[in-house]
Amino acid sequence: MKEKIGVIARYTGLAAHTIKYYENMGLIDNVRDEQSNYRYYELNQRTIIHECMHYRKLDFPIKDIEYMIKEASADGINDCFSRHLEQLDQQIERLQEIRKKVQKTKDELEEWDEKENEWFVEEVEPVLIYWQTEGIDWVKGRECENAGIDYEKYDTRTFAQMKKESLNEDELSYRWGIGIDKADYTDEAYAKDLVECFAVKRAYVTFVKVDEAIASGKIMKILDRIFIEGKVFDAYPGDIYFRRLKMVMENGRAVSYYKVMIPAKQP
Repeated sequence: MKEKIGVIARYTGLAAHTIKYYENMGLIDNVRDEQSNYRYYELNQRTIIHECMHYRKLDFPIKDIEYMIKEASADGINDCFSRHLEQLDQQIERLQEIRKKVQKTKDELEEWDEKENEWFVEEVEPVLIYWQTEGIDWVKGRECENAGIDYEKYDTRTFAQMKKESLNEDELSYRWGIGIDKADYTDEAYAKDLVECFAVKRAYVTFVKVDEAIASGKIMKILDRIFIEGKVFDAYPGDIYFRRLKMVMENGRAVSYYKVMIPAKQP
C-alpha cells in the first residue's frame, strides 16, 4: 500500500518538509508516479520514519542514523550507542565547565553592583596576560600566534595596565592585552618572555565604570577619589590593572565596567 506525503505526515505527526528532509538525507525512500510525479511512500517507510524520529530524539547524527537503519548489525547498533554515550559525556563535561564560567562571571557582575566605587583587599587569581598595544597602537610582533597560546581554546578577557611612573604625568602610559585565567590554561608551554603571569598575593580592588577611554584620565579621577582622597594610601604602590567585565550602552554612549586591581606590598 502506497500513500502520499500528506497522509504519511498525518500518521507520523511530522511536517511534510521534515519527511522530505529525511528523504534528501537518504534515510527513507519514495516511489514516484511517472504520470503525476507525486511522491508515494510504502507502508514500511512509516516505520522507518518512526525509527528516525526515535534516534533524532536521542540526538544521534544523521550519518549514524543512516548507518543504523540501513547497514548496522545488532553489534553495530550497540557500538553506536556506546560511542554516542562517550560523546554525550564529553559534551556534559564541557557544558559543566562553561556553566562554571558563566556562574563566575555572573557572580562578578553582581559583586560589581554591590561594591561599585568601594575598595577592599583580596587575593587575585593568576592571569596570563599578553600585552599587544602601547596606547592605542598595535605592537609589531605581538600577534596572537607569537604568544604560543591557542586563544580559540580559551575564554579570553580584555585587560589594560597603567604604569605607576606615568600616573603623575600629563600623559598616561597604558597598554591593552588579552588575558586567560591561569587555572584554566591546560597547555604546558607559552612564550614566557612575552606573556606576563599576573599573580599577586594581595591587591587593592575596586569596581568602576567609565564612558570615556582610559587615556582621557576620567577613570583616574574616580580612582583618586577612592584611594587617594579616601586615604587608603598617599601614592599608588604599583601599576594599575583593569579587567573589563562588560560593555553596555547607556544614554547612547558605550560604557565599560572594570574590575581594578592595584598590587599591594607583599608581606
